[in-house]
Amino acid sequence: RGINRLKTYLKDYITMLRVEKNLSPNSISAYKSDLEPYLDFLSNKQSLTDLEEIRQIHIREYIRYLYDGKISDESRKKKKKEKKAALAKLSKAQKEKVEKILSTFDSGTLTEIECEAKLEKEQLNANDIASLMEKDKKKKLKTTTIVRSFSSIRNYHNFLSREDLVKNNPSQLLDPPKLQKKIPQILSVIEIEAIINAVDTKGLMGYRDKAILEILYSAGLRVSELCDLLVQKDLRDKKMLLVDSKGKKQRLVPVGKKVIKAIDNYRKKIRAKLEEKNVHEGYLFLSNNGKQLTRMTVNNILKKWTQAAGITKKVYPHIFRHSFATHLLDGGAGLRSVQEMLGHADISTTQIYTHHDKLFLTSEVQKFHPRW
Repeated sequence: RGINRLKTYLKDYITMLRVEKNLSPNSISAYKSDLEPYLDFLSNKQSLTDLEEIRQIHIREYIRYLYDGKISDESRKKKKKEKKAALAKLSKAQKEKVEKILSTFDSGTLTEIECEAKLEKEQLNANDIASLMEKDKKKKLKTTTIVRSFSSIRNYHNFLSREDLVKNNPSQLLDPPKLQKKIPQILSVIEIEAIINAVDTKGLMGYRDKAILEILYSAGLRVSELCDLLVQKDLRDKKMLLVDSKGKKQRLVPVGKKVIKAIDNYRKKIRAKLEEKNVHEGYLFLSNNGKQLTRMTVNNILKKWTQAAGITKKVYPHIFRHSFATHLLDGGAGLRSVQEMLGHADISTTQIYTHHDKLFLTSEVQKFHPRW
């Protein structure tokens, strides 16, 4: 009973999210990573033994625990264990080789892209590579992460209450942590063009990288959506990219000549060679080993060409999505159209991109209005 029973219900809840809500594996993984530490906290720190003992104060204490950064320390310990487990799978000779690669990476001699490529050659899977390359950094959780954790906890308690597994819902009257809405960071058109133009296609993988950058900006995809893209034989005719979105939904995003040309070049110049190396299940973008591309690889690709372009601003995959939406709205596109292309369920999520335009208008009034 008690916490063990609560963890059993967690499995039921995860099954419900997968079967009834049809959430993506990434979303389900996020729920689990939010809820498992919460349940451990109730058991280990609050000594709770029964579902009905959970009160508002326990949830508040957990949120305070997150703000204090203590969960981050536990996360670091968990990552160290994952790293140890990844190394334990290797033979003695392979382990020595991998440790040598990681040593040169930690010293800064190898870039992330080079390190990942070398580890891929050792036939390590994406999860093990991510665990091995994780650097031991102590950092506090972002407020957005804490707000998401609170939302996951509330949704879980709502489920328990709705299914009559508990009499009371301790999260019902709690206010979520306050989150100051940040205006998304964007790149200018000149900056984006500089990054894309910096890609060197003398090395054949440059054709892949250029196609990735073109799609991120021209279609506004999430990085997970980019990695999950499949080869579309009719793309040249339809000029529509079929995207697997959140909640296992699909959407169509129009793409122009530059994207189609970049994909064609990539497929003709290098993809055929990559797909011979491994089982790829029809994914459009492949790694050096012919496997499905990972988020880490995409991040490393962006970092490489951003540095080559001489841009010092922090650039990550989602900044291309922010820029896509903002540039469309600034150019006069309708909010509903942009919402549909981004795959947002709620238009209020898309409205954040109109703030850049408001800021511009405010600055213009400040400059020219005599009574400002």
